[in-house]
Amino acid sequence: MKKSIFAVIIIAIIFGGMFFLRQKNSSQDEIIKTPPAPTLVKVKTAKDSKSLKEITEYPAIISSDSEATLSAKNSGIVVSANIDLGKFASKGQNLVKIDDMGSNLTLGKNNFESVQVQQLEIALKQAKKSEDLADENYDDDKNESTKIARDIAKLQVKNAELSLLSAIDSRNIASPIAGQITEKFVSVGDLVSFGQPLAKITNTSLIKFQFYVEKEKLADLKIGQSLEILSDEQENIPAKIIRISPSADPATKRFLIEAKPNQKITSPIGTILTAKIEIERKPGKESSFILPIPAVIISQNENYIFIAENEKARKINVSIEKIIGETAEIKADLAPEDKIILEGNKFLAQDSLIKIEE
Repeated sequence: MKKSIFAVIIIAIIFGGMFFLRQKNSSQDEIIKTPPAPTLVKVKTAKDSKSLKEITEYPAIISSDSEATLSAKNSGIVVSANIDLGKFASKGQNLVKIDDMGSNLTLGKNNFESVQVQQLEIALKQAKKSEDLADENYDDDKNESTKIARDIAKLQVKNAELSLLSAIDSRNIASPIAGQITEKFVSVGDLVSFGQPLAKITNTSLIKFQFYVEKEKLADLKIGQSLEILSDEQENIPAKIIRISPSADPATKRFLIEAKPNQKITSPIGTILTAKIEIERKPGKESSFILPIPAVIISQNENYIFIAENEKARKINVSIEKIIGETAEIKADLAPEDKIILEGNKFLAQDSLIKIEE
């Protein structure tokens, strides 16, 4: 009886093992027979690859063609300073007043404590008295002597007026141009010396943008070319290139580009924005095409691209004419309707299954 039971168990184990192996082989066959998933790709027709728009962005700083620095014309203390950043000043407007420190307890006729200014005020007053006396003498006795005395008195008044005006002007610092105050170097109560910078004024009507480009990009730029300045404070600003530097910066080896905005700028001088340039590249030959460099597989033995054909990748050998920036000009035997694979091509091979991304 025991032998019969043992035989039944052995038979059951054998049949169970055979069933397991059959199921395992069946699963492996299903795995082998399952086709690989198609690679998702992006394409562009050969016809549309006759040109390529390339967008490049550069940091651009707002500057001006006209700037002026206010400097002290005398030593002393700053008693008033109308030079708040961003404020607009008209040409000839007095912005900073400099006086002597504690020279007198009282102000003179022109509101200065300066000993020099007050002495010149007294000298002018005395010159005018002398002029009045000379006029009276000439009116009483019109002769050559009284006439000369009168003329001398008038000349002395003019000299005294000029001396006083010069002393006042050296203490009232006026704006030499109309513009915006973009830098402030002193405040009320500061001691200043002759020639010390007080503030910087920029003519905002002559605003421009400055940015630098690599030598390879110069061929794509020309005077009058349009571009955009990207700003967070206002809508994108249209601008045109007005200058391309003929020489590179010694340190960076890059070339200065200047562009003029087509509208008013709200951002202050010195603000860094972004210059956006769109360039359309076209091939030099009718049989050539312009592609982004990643679309071309470059190896030691051959250069090639893939095109999409009947949901499969087909390899096409190409010759590279030239490379400019991030683009390659290639020569290939392509029909206008051929779909060139631009993205998703790195792991493709001949007849790889693909799916075009819509």
